Amino acid sequence: MTFNLDAVVSESEALPFEFTFGGEDYVLPAQVDLLAAASLEGGKLYEGLRRMLGDAQWDRLVAAKSVMDDVKLKALMEAYAAHVGLSLGESEGSTVSSKSTAGPSKPTSNGSTASPSPTLSRVG
Repeated sequence: MTFNLDAVVSESEALPFEFTFGGEDYVLPAQVDLLAAASLEGGKLYEGLRRMLGDAQWDRLVAAKSVMDDVKLKALMEAYAAHVGLSLGESEGSTVSSKSTAGPSKPTSNGSTASPSPTLSRVG
């Protein structure tokens, strides 16, 4: 039996996502294409949005007198992600490092270049 990927979600079942920005109406697709999804899940929200809007809508959005700042973009993309059932990844550079559990390193030599490298011995 062949898995029919075309029948998974038909276009008639999914609804596009509409939003207003700067007094203009915009429409995002009901389903996210693979490259846009990769951008969104990789935290590249502007790239994903541009891909989904297409050239004409993107040009209107960037020409608007209103400013699409990071707060508005995040709110828009979170609402859209919830609409289509997509998980947004962390934005690039926003990851928090965990606290180090390692202790300070110990010197392995006295700093002299004349002495041979220390020998590792097996602990038994």
